[in-house]
Amino acid sequence: MLHAAADIRALDFLWSRAGKLVLQGDAAGLAGARAQAEYQSRLGSEQQVLDREGCLAVEPALKAIAHRIHGGVFTPGDEAADPYRLCLGIETA
Repeated sequence: MLHAAADIRALDFLWSRAGKLVLQGDAAGLAGARAQAEYQSRLGSEQQVLDREGCLAVEPALKAIAHRIHGGVFTPGDEAADPYRLCLGIETA
């Protein structure tokens, strides 16, 4: 709905399309995340399972904690917004 409604997209509700990176700190966590990503890909979700270096390429600001990252899952199409601000904007529009 947001993609089709220019009047809603014009509201100030901190909408961003930066994607989402979920980090894993160990091999077991990454294995579980990989299984989940494979399952979700069969349902149409676009996700990338990354090693430590891949995570740092997506988000260089993580360099300071790189030693704690085993890998992660990046979902480039994920979007975020502030739902409260969206509701306020719709209410006052």
